[in-house]
Amino acid sequence: MSGKHAKKVHIGRILVPIIIAGTIIYVGTKSGQKYKEYNVRNEIVTESKTDELPANTIEVLEPVEEPVIEVKEEPKVVEQPTVSTIDGLEVEQRKVVKATTTINIRNKASMDSDVYTTLGTGQSLNLIYQEDEDWYKVDYQGQEAYVSTHYSEVVEQKQIVSPIKKLVYFKQDSNLYSDDLESDSIKDIPKLEATPIYGETDTHYVTSIDDQVGYIKKDVVGDLKGTFAIVDISDQTAYLYKDNELLLSSPVVTGKNSTPTTKGLHEVWLKESNRYLTGADFKVHVDVVAFFHNGEGIHDASWRSAFGGELYKNGGSHGCVNMPTQAAKTFYSNLSVGDKVLVKQ
Repeated sequence: MSGKHAKKVHIGRILVPIIIAGTIIYVGTKSGQKYKEYNVRNEIVTESKTDELPANTIEVLEPVEEPVIEVKEEPKVVEQPTVSTIDGLEVEQRKVVKATTTINIRNKASMDSDVYTTLGTGQSLNLIYQEDEDWYKVDYQGQEAYVSTHYSEVVEQKQIVSPIKKLVYFKQDSNLYSDDLESDSIKDIPKLEATPIYGETDTHYVTSIDDQVGYIKKDVVGDLKGTFAIVDISDQTAYLYKDNELLLSSPVVTGKNSTPTTKGLHEVWLKESNRYLTGADFKVHVDVVAFFHNGEGIHDASWRSAFGGELYKNGGSHGCVNMPTQAAKTFYSNLSVGDKVLVKQ
């Protein structure tokens, strides 16, 4: 009697004959009370009273009522940031969900739910709490959303709350330091990395890079001003900035391994619309294109059904930055000839 508490008793209220393979089984009551013996035709053969039950009397379990136990679900702990300061700037430390590959941001904790947009590799959203083993609940533009636990991770993020003063890029390999005396290097920073600036001393800038807050030397960076684009090959994401504000980010497909997109700080040198791009083994029509290095440009790619991830490694372009049509038109309409395009790994 699965799921029931039980006690062992002898049948005493209802006498049930049990015949197994033609053998008579004795069914009786407690010692000192009546028991009956049945034959194979279900007729009473013997009815007697005794202090001893026959050896083959069956013992059964009688169910008892099981108390109802109310299971209370522990409330999920909503992650809250802690605040400290560095050089007079407020630093917020909190847990965030960082994508380990390009993933969907969904409106419910289900693979069948609607998709708001995608989260690029290395990008993060504030963690509200872990819904279950498969889903994180996150804050997406002020509303609750969900991302898969299988393609993301929770990390501690330090972020400066103060407004961005400007963005810069690294002209050479450098370091992020814990203070402006450069006594402790927090992490190595590769050439062409871009970062926001929040404050400064005479010789250093205060910045936040890869969830860490610290100082960088002024003489190793250059300014990114006005309207510019950043193409991140590792993340397969392009970013459009105007006056230090992020206007748009979009998944992209850059050049494949054999024809990679050229890294460096470039300038838009030509903009064209409604034209064909041709090469030794291709001819494709594009609505808009902004050339930034030789024949490499940012343009729409209507022939592609997907962007981002690792598509570029074997199925990438001949060096151009392919993106969805609407995103390409936004980049095209905001970028002017002479604006910077930073392509970094």
